[in-house]
Amino acid sequence: AAAAERDRLAADLATADADREALTHRAAEAEAERDRAAERADRAEADLGRTRIEYDRAADALAAATAEAERAAGELASARAEAEGARADLAAAAAERDRLAADLSRTTADRDRALAELERARRTAEEDRERARADLERHRAEAERALADAKEAAAQRLAAVDDARSQAVHRAERAEAQLDDALADLRRLR
Repeated sequence: AAAAERDRLAADLATADADREALTHRAAEAEAERDRAAERADRAEADLGRTRIEYDRAADALAAATAEAERAAGELASARAEAEGARADLAAAAAERDRLAADLSRTTADRDRALAELERARRTAEEDRERARADLERHRAEAERALADAKEAAAQRLAAVDDARSQAVHRAERAEAQLDDALADLRRLR
């Protein structure tokens, strides 16, 4: 999300720069038009001066020159207004570019913090996994030792049981032999 926001802000910044260049071009054109209008106004005023000298012979020409001078003055005023508007637009575009650059910087800082946090979390998870693996190995070794001890104890108990059984069988056989001897003695006595 931070990368997408950074890309969006970079695109907005590029658009703002393009708008600024377009407004700069428009301002230059408006300045040139203003200069041309000023030149036309100058020419019209010169024509007006000549027309006044020839007023008696060219009243219609005087009226036309006056109209041209007024039109040129209107064009000059319009050109000046457009140039002022272009300057204002240029200032607004520069402010927007600065805002987008600040947003991009903040987004980049947020991304860097998120990446650092992710790296810390990855290292912590790796350390936890290593600790868990060590604990598992320790428990496995302890379980193997306990199993070996249990097997040894069971073998010892089994050997003891076998020994006790052998002794019991031997005592039973001896008792049976003694019983047979006693029965034989009893029969003889009878």
